[in-house]
Amino acid sequence: MADYFTRYDSNAGATAIYTPIETDPIGATLAIKVPSYRTRITKIIVSVVGNAAQAVTGAIYVLKVHGKAVSSEQEIVVYASQYEEGGGTVTGTNVGSARPFILFCDIPVKAGNDLQLSWAYVGTDPGTPFINVTIEMN
Repeated sequence: MADYFTRYDSNAGATAIYTPIETDPIGATLAIKVPSYRTRITKIIVSVVGNAAQAVTGAIYVLKVHGKAVSSEQEIVVYASQYEEGGGTVTGTNVGSARPFILFCDIPVKAGNDLQLSWAYVGTDPGTPFINVTIEMN
């Protein structure tokens, strides 16, 4: 049986600047401590949503897995969004997919160490999007 760790956060930062993802489902702010009996990240599930009407924008979202629990940083493209104006007014039509991104992977982790998550976007400022990340460890 796997262990699952979920973190979420918003990103009001500028383009190409990593922002920590460290809020757990009950609102505490913390890194993920790798349990002593876990050695690998085997799945990453990511959902990204916007929170405001958008003008014509487009962005690529990157998740960074880092911290003392991994031997090297991992940067993974997890989402892309495109918004278009409609009829001369901002309608916030999301042309991208709203489905979660699921990555089956095999990333070694060091038990007892902190695993940190950050994210950034590249492209046109999309407002203040939100991200939810679930990490599966085996």
